[in-house]
Amino acid sequence: MSGRVESIALSQTHEEAPMEIIHYVGLDVHKKTIAYCIKTVSGQTVRQGVVSAERKALRQWLNELPGPWMGAMEATLFTGWIYDFASCGRA
Repeated sequence: MSGRVESIALSQTHEEAPMEIIHYVGLDVHKKTIAYCIKTVSGQTVRQGVVSAERKALRQWLNELPGPWMGAMEATLFTGWIYDFASCGRA
């Protein structure tokens, strides 16, 4: 491992969606859990919490996200499947 930190972005947005209604999601991924924080463009926290790092739990959480969203997470050993799962519209 080079120790280099990379981030990857996820999104489920509509091309015509104004920036003001997009929710921004930060994910802190661990082996068994994913901590999240959802904010508006103005920085107001909409929701934060923890979801199990399992496909079923992630699918349910993704389906409950408010409106169009854009997300980011640090690239680690545990993030590849999450990126693939969330960005392929499987939610």
